[in-house]
Amino acid sequence: RRFGQEYRWVNVRILFDESLNHDEVVICFREIGAEKQTQLQQMRLLESALDKARKNEASQGRFFSSMSHDMRTPLNAIIGLSELAAEHVDEPERTRKYLGKINVASRQLLGLINDILEFSRLEQGRLELNRQPFDLQDCLNECIGVFRTQAQSEEKELTLSFDIQDSAVLGDSPRITQVLNNLLSNAVKFTEPGGKIVVKVRQMDSQKYAKYQFIVSDDGRGMSPEFLQKIFEPYEREVRFGSRRVSGTGLGMSIVKSIVSQMDGQIAVESALGKGSTFTVTLPLETVQTS
Repeated sequence: RRFGQEYRWVNVRILFDESLNHDEVVICFREIGAEKQTQLQQMRLLESALDKARKNEASQGRFFSSMSHDMRTPLNAIIGLSELAAEHVDEPERTRKYLGKINVASRQLLGLINDILEFSRLEQGRLELNRQPFDLQDCLNECIGVFRTQAQSEEKELTLSFDIQDSAVLGDSPRITQVLNNLLSNAVKFTEPGGKIVVKVRQMDSQKYAKYQFIVSDDGRGMSPEFLQKIFEPYEREVRFGSRRVSGTGLGMSIVKSIVSQMDGQIAVESALGKGSTFTVTLPLETVQTS
């Protein structure tokens, strides 16, 4: 209804009463602008949730279609190589090569299954964080060591640097390692031979509860602006620069985001096609004073 120069939401009720004449009623007007805005906001939220659910359903469809292919690939390799190994048991060197390839395919398949199980646990809120004392520098050196070997074999350079005052902290070292494993795995995977992967760890303050930044950058393929907007959404994968050929669940970044959030941390990403990517994870960790 119009009030002066503006329209406002009004609730109108007609009340009948025995004390009134036969042709009389009482009309009540009540302004409900705030209530109506709340209702409209709830409607927008419901529409947004419905739209998100539809998109998620479509993403799940693409995910299962892709997974059926990605899981068959290592399974077929394992079956085929096992048959070849059985046919050449009298040739140790040849059999050893088959077994090595079987091991690689098996680990690839295990990685796919682990991602699915981990995401299922996170969706159900079953992630448990343990706070144990550990040495952050030792943890990072051990984590990087595995990928450094892989990077060297693929003619890629991987470096690690520290700028921290307190290396002894309280936290969940396996979860921190899991986050970095995901970021490093992608950095090595999408960096071409001759490229560089740089990991920097720095302490932002020296209080009892300090913030630590873990920066993983590479000069690899990078990501499109469209994919950056949905990189942390489940089932999404970059499809440019031949990424269709790269196997994976599309759950890794969603898992990373969930773990970082539940550790009261933050994660940010900068990337451009052909110019590499930089992930910055900021985590609050309690420092431990050592004698």
